[in-house]
Amino acid sequence: MLDFTDSLNSTFLYFMKLTHKLTYKLLRYFSKWLQTRSHYRNQIFSQKLSGLFFHCVPIRKHIAARNIARSFPKRSSQWKLNVLKNCYQFFMHNFIQFFSFPSAYFSKSFSICIAISFIFVIISFLLILGIFIMVRQKKKTS
Repeated sequence: MLDFTDSLNSTFLYFMKLTHKLTYKLLRYFSKWLQTRSHYRNQIFSQKLSGLFFHCVPIRKHIAARNIARSFPKRSSQWKLNVLKNCYQFFMHNFIQFFSFPSAYFSKSFSICIAISFIFVIISFLLILGIFIMVRQKKKTS
């Protein structure tokens, strides 16, 4: 069966920088590897990866911790730390889930499934953000 995505990808790769090509290939192989694994193993992998990122990659972690502390000043520091860890786990779980989608062959039904899944992820993120904002506004008014 002909795969139109390979010829399309090779055309795009021709115009990319070397670092972008390497990143693209790495993410593509990572996606193929995740597709071969079960959902349960990917979930455990996402938990371990979120722990690694939480402890070893402190990019904007202090900003997120400060924002949580501002939003919930009366909560304990342990609760705030758990919220921050859960944010890392939520992000990594969605990241791994997104990359473990099967590859598309330009089918309409699959494109609709991806669009619905992406909309679901965005809605869940907005709901969590809305809960934080509502709780913060309640704290200000009381």
